[in-house]
This record gives sequence, C-alpha cells and structure tokens, in this order.
Amino acid sequence: WSGKNCPAQLRAGYKGISWQDFLNKVEGVQEQENFGSGSTSTNTKPSTTSPKNTNSIVDYLNSKGVDSSYSNRAKLAKEYGIKDYKGTAPQNIKLLELIKKGKPTSTKAKKEYVTLPASAKTWRTYKLNVAPVTKNSDWSLTPAAFGGLTYEILDKPQANVVTIKTSRGKRNIYVGADTSAKIIMK
Repeated sequence: WSGKNCPAQLRAGYKGISWQDFLNKVEGVQEQENFGSGSTSTNTKPSTTSPKNTNSIVDYLNSKGVDSSYSNRAKLAKEYGIKDYKGTAPQNIKLLELIKKGKPTSTKAKKEYVTLPASAKTWRTYKLNVAPVTKNSDWSLTPAAFGGLTYEILDKPQANVVTIKTSRGKRNIYVGADTSAKIIMK
C-alpha cells in the first residue's frame, strides 16, 4: 500500500511461489498440493484433500460443510479459547488443531466479574473517554447501600481499570490492588 516492494521474494516468484499463488493461499482457495509447486494456477474449487490431511482451516471447514468465512472462524476461535482472533496463520493453525481434536470440554466460556464490597460507601466512576482520575469522576456507585455490588467486566481499557455497565450506561472504574475490589471468574 505504501509503494514499497516489501514482499520482494514473493513478487519475484522465490521458490516457485508466485504473488498470485500467495494471494490465493491467503484466501484459502488454492489446494495445498499446488502451493509452492511453481504452479501459477488460481484454482478456486474447494479442496479435495482429505479433511484429516489438510493444513488449511478454510479447506478443512469447507470439506466438513461448515461456513469458513472470517466471521465464523472468529466465532469458532472464541469457542475454542483463542483470544483476539485476527485470522493470522499461527491462529488458523492452532484453531485447526483444536477443531480436529474435537469440541472443547466446556462450550460456555467463563466471564470475569468485579465485586465492590459492602464496606465501600462510594466508588467513583468515569466516562469512557476520560482518564480515570479523581477530577474526572462525575458519578459514584454506592456498594454499601446494596450490600456490595457485582458487575460483569466488559473491557479492560488499561491496567487496573475495567469497563462495566451501570444504570448510567458503560462506565470505567479503577480496581487496583490498593482498592478492595475483587475480580472473579464465573
């Protein structure tokens, strides 16, 4: 995109792999046997490779009649415990290994929660677009009034800060080790 010829070896057909071969492999449309053979084929037929022997997640899913789109692979990755799925080669290899091993033992992923103790009279909250410092707090939770509060952690935008959903919408709270907040898995 920048005009640089960074993939110079691929563009030059290094080891018999043409640029088009590379693009086809990234798209998952070229059969495994043809990749690197010097062929410039742009075969777009689904792989006829046996599902047990394929090294392509896309070919494997297609051979099983499963949607191989990026969005479905991202869902499968989450189900199999792969975080921040971007569709990289290492992630795809790991996902393929996990799928071949079979369903994960627990299909229900555990979630993280933050518990604010009943001993805390108030707990400062912050809008998502401001730094979590005292001067930016415009509203507080009252854990003591409810015997303590527990919220699902929606995000961790920075160290010791979590995003929760309150009656005023999504808010950030500080939960450092110097506080009495507890983070638990359920």
